[in-house]
Amino acid sequence: LHRVDRRQRQMCIRDSINAEYGVSMNGQQTSAPPVLEITIILLVLFRIFETYLDYRQYLKCLQKEIPSELKEVVDQSKFDLSQNYGRDQRKLDFVSAILELIWNLLMICNFKRFWDQLNLFTSEYVPIFSDNEYVHSCLFVILSMLSHSLWGLPTNLYSTFVLEEKYGFNKQTIKLFLWDRLKMFLVMTVIVNPIVVALIWLIYWGGPHFYIYVTVFVLLVELFLITIYMNVIAPLFNKFTPVTDEKLKAQIYELAERVKFPLTQLYVVDGSRRSAHSNAYFYGFFNNKRIVIFDTLLEQANSDEILAILAHEIGHWKLNHIVKDLILMQIQTFLFFYLFGIWINSDSIYQSFGFSSDAPMFIRLFIFTMVYDPLSNVLALITNWVSRTFEFQADEFAISLGMDLRPALLKIYLENASNLNPDPLYSMVHFTHPPLVLRLKAISQALSKFRDQKKQD
Repeated sequence: LHRVDRRQRQMCIRDSINAEYGVSMNGQQTSAPPVLEITIILLVLFRIFETYLDYRQYLKCLQKEIPSELKEVVDQSKFDLSQNYGRDQRKLDFVSAILELIWNLLMICNFKRFWDQLNLFTSEYVPIFSDNEYVHSCLFVILSMLSHSLWGLPTNLYSTFVLEEKYGFNKQTIKLFLWDRLKMFLVMTVIVNPIVVALIWLIYWGGPHFYIYVTVFVLLVELFLITIYMNVIAPLFNKFTPVTDEKLKAQIYELAERVKFPLTQLYVVDGSRRSAHSNAYFYGFFNNKRIVIFDTLLEQANSDEILAILAHEIGHWKLNHIVKDLILMQIQTFLFFYLFGIWINSDSIYQSFGFSSDAPMFIRLFIFTMVYDPLSNVLALITNWVSRTFEFQADEFAISLGMDLRPALLKIYLENASNLNPDPLYSMVHFTHPPLVLRLKAISQALSKFRDQKKQD
């Protein structure tokens, strides 16, 4: 009965969406292109392009001369450290990318066999779930996450305990590393599986306009995860304690009051437990904002530099960058599921992956995700450009408060051995933040403009 009910639901949604998009109702469709082969070709071509970008950046990391714009502010030893670190990262990225490509190809080519084995397993050992699409989908998600994590474990271990150790950034033990991976897997399992079940149900329930309901659902999930992250998820991995430096605390609250930032809590996180890299961020909705500063940043920067960094972060709030990012994400989510709604009944496409015309909804969604991947890479160029634009704007906001970001920015880049000599094409594709040279130039221009305006006032 359950099998019949599932097929009836699939037929109902297929009929309703066919009516919406004008697909033939007699089941006769023109032959589809070899989607599996095209997907594999695009995947390989994208990897070749990524390798080309990595090679361009690798060549930049071989250069010994400091860029002319940085010669007065960066010494040779710091530049050499950044170059060596970047060169080793590119080598590791090349190996990681090849392994990732192999894993993706194995997953694509064995997708049908993997799904059939899940069906066989549930039929033999848990027959009550033998025809339960939701259970099969959750099992697939769990096993694919586990296999992907194990596949990438060697490169992750090398990155942490060889590369990061070599440059003095790694602070964690093998035990902590593995414990973190286990906790992350469990957290992802608890979070992702209910989302998968809800998505499948919404697509069935929503009919031809399911993409509207799914977009709203994804937004609610994002807001929920943002809400619980600091109180539920983050404490599983890090310890958060109140800032004890009363002078710095008073200065930060004064800065927040100056721009009407509703700061309620100020924390230090033990980032040094795992890495020497530094950072700072804020989180929270409405009038309940909290700032988190890495203990490594407190060790690396003085109070003026920390205030400049926080003024930049607050600038993202003041300029509504968080809201704009959420809107941009929802537009992309809507586009993805709208296009999926058009493709959802193209049975010949799913047949090219070895599935029959009554392929489960999760299969259809998973296959479309692989086919959609090239477009998502193009959209990433847009989101990265928007992100870099926001960074320039947040820098200008900090300057409008009288903050000189340059010392803080330089210290963060140098202490973290960040990329000081990026290839233009590589940075355009990958960077969410502008290169240091461009940021310093923009900050200097904005400071001159700010000081001229102040003199006129």
